[in-house]
Amino acid sequence: MSRREGNGSTAVGERTEGEEPLVRVQGLRKHFQLRSGWFRRKAETLRAVDGVSFHLDRGETLGLVGESGCGKSTTARAVLRLVEPTAGEIHFDGRDVMAMEPGELRGFRGRAQIVFQDPLSSLNPRMRVGTALAEVLKVHGVASDTAERRQRVRNLLETVELAPELAERHPHELSGGQRQRVGIARALAVDPELLILDEPVSALDVPVRRQILGLVRGLQREFGLTCLFIAHDLSVVEEVSDRVAVMYLGRIVEVAPVSVLFSRPAHPYTRALLAATPRPEPGGWAGPRRPVLEGDVPSSVSPPSGCPFHPRCPHPERDEECRRVVPHLETKGKAWRVACMKAPTSPDARS
Repeated sequence: MSRREGNGSTAVGERTEGEEPLVRVQGLRKHFQLRSGWFRRKAETLRAVDGVSFHLDRGETLGLVGESGCGKSTTARAVLRLVEPTAGEIHFDGRDVMAMEPGELRGFRGRAQIVFQDPLSSLNPRMRVGTALAEVLKVHGVASDTAERRQRVRNLLETVELAPELAERHPHELSGGQRQRVGIARALAVDPELLILDEPVSALDVPVRRQILGLVRGLQREFGLTCLFIAHDLSVVEEVSDRVAVMYLGRIVEVAPVSVLFSRPAHPYTRALLAATPRPEPGGWAGPRRPVLEGDVPSSVSPPSGCPFHPRCPHPERDEECRRVVPHLETKGKAWRVACMKAPTSPDARS
């Protein structure tokens, strides 16, 4: 299988001097208009993504985490324009994705692929695995004839550690882990530069989850992929990410390198997520170290005023300013940004 070379001597996620990020997202919004009906007196707006900004350097993996319903998957789909953003800027390799015409958009999606959470629903149940992969190659003009496509299908299956014989099976004849590997193979078929993985292991049991995460790490190293890895489990993104962006109610509230975020989290929401994450200990897994957050995520239709997290915030200095002022992501230290008015002014000040 023909693939690009890795990053050579440049460390994963390390930007070369003067090099632009592969992906830059600024002020991304996706609002859905909810029509009035039997149980809704008037039309309302669901603010699924409400001003998200981030970048992805070439060869790095950014983990995007948060509770269910915070807008992670909508962000991924908006970046690829699988759903049309309401507002914002998306640049890929220096090109404006929002301004792309249909032909350009098809070319962009050949360079940026997504792996969905449920591979069974994204695969044609009537199509054998090999046929489904060959169809992707044919549509994108990757292989010139049937024989070449057949060989590339074989190579793709071997790349994701599946036996080539599985090409003759239908999706329902595979295990959950095998189906997810097929989903990854399909995304790799067109030799993408950007790979978005949307909750790829959330439906798998622990042993299979670890195998898939190991596969993702291996693919990152082998092909120098740039990845956006979406999950609600911080322990999962810790294994595969260079940096982590924490999302709450349609906004990113903290971004930091993995080593920094897991050792010195600054935002109260990040602290709460880490506290609720089981950690391995001798003899088993330890549960939450502190009480988890109380209450549910507020509605994206009628979000709280001021800081969206303030109704659930356990910060001892929470005050009236938190209820009035919407905090924005501010750079507090090298590679560390946080949206909290009570955050320390430098990384060294964090406890």
